[in-house]
Order: sequence, then C-alpha cells, then structure tokens
Amino acid sequence: MDYTAIILTIGIIFAASFFSTVSGFGFALVAMPVLTLVMSVKAAVIFVLLLNLVLRAITMYRVREGYDKATVMQFTLPIKNKPCGRFAAGILSGFFGASTSVSGPPLVLYFINEKLPKDVMRANMIWFFGLSGFLTVLVNYFYGNVSGTIDWSLLLYTIPVMLLAIWLGEKFFYRLNQHLFRKLALAVVLVGALMLLWSGWQNL
Repeated sequence: MDYTAIILTIGIIFAASFFSTVSGFGFALVAMPVLTLVMSVKAAVIFVLLLNLVLRAITMYRVREGYDKATVMQFTLPIKNKPCGRFAAGILSGFFGASTSVSGPPLVLYFINEKLPKDVMRANMIWFFGLSGFLTVLVNYFYGNVSGTIDWSLLLYTIPVMLLAIWLGEKFFYRLNQHLFRKLALAVVLVGALMLLWSGWQNL
C-alpha cells in the first residue's frame, strides 16, 4: 500500500472514529465506502470489524454506567410492541453487520423513533454494536476470514488517530443538546447510506 493510500486510510478512520464516538454508531457507515477504494471489499470489512472492536471496547467502558441493560441484553421476543421493535431492528442490524460490517441504520432509526435521551441512546448503541461486533469478529475468525486478509501494520498506524478521535468526540458530544444529537444521528445515516450507494455503484 502506497503512502497516499495510508494517509487516506488514517484520515477516514479518524473521521469514522470521531463521528462514531459522538453518535454511538456510524463507524463502518463512514469508513467502508472510502476504504473499498484502497483495499478489497473483503479486506475492508475485516479491517473495519477489527478497528470497530477496539473503538467499542474503549467507548463501552466509558459509557458503562449509562446504558439500559434491559434493552441491550434482551434476546427474547415478548409479545409487546417495544421489545418486538427492538428485536426486529436488532436482527436486521446483526444481518447487515455480519455481511457488510455496516449494522447501524435499522437500530439507529428505531432508537431515534423511540425518542430516548441522547445519553441513553448513545450508550445503548455503543453497547449493542460492541457486543454484536465482538461476535461477528469471533465468527469470522473461526471461518478463517481474519488471518491473511489485511495488512496488520496498517492497524498500528490507525489506532493512535482513533484514540485522538475518541477523545475529541467525547468532548464534542457533551456540547450537543438533544435536538442537535438527533439531527446529527439522522445526518450520519443519510450521508453514510449515500456513500455506500456511491461505493457500490463504483464497484459495479
């Protein structure tokens, strides 16, 4: 990988880490479309999954007191509207996360519609995507998709800028009010979806 590709990768990981820290989601949504320009789609998926695991481990710890355990840990399907909605959104997010590493939009749109406080919504999404990301990496590891797929040295270049982005994202999050947070979440979903469509069109 040449220096231009490395710089582009570092830049997009910084942006993805910042927006994911602020909103609680969107790492793969921001990173995947650009990364597929500098590496194969398979390598980009594994690269994003591994970096997302690092990001989630840090942010899960930082919001450990604020998430709703009943929402994040509930894997049953009671006959009630809210749990059914969460279950359906969780299934869709898990499916898209395993196949493309982009798992956010279904669950994000559900949580926005539920009008949770921004701190709870962000913490819930961080924990949900952290747990599902760990399981996805584990499955890919046992299927042999991790070893030999990516350039491990590239991970070492990107982790320091990720840590900086997390720190800045935390600072920015606490300056946002509820209204701006909801707007930002919707904007990340919209822009990320458009970028994915553009990336898919480019790869046709």
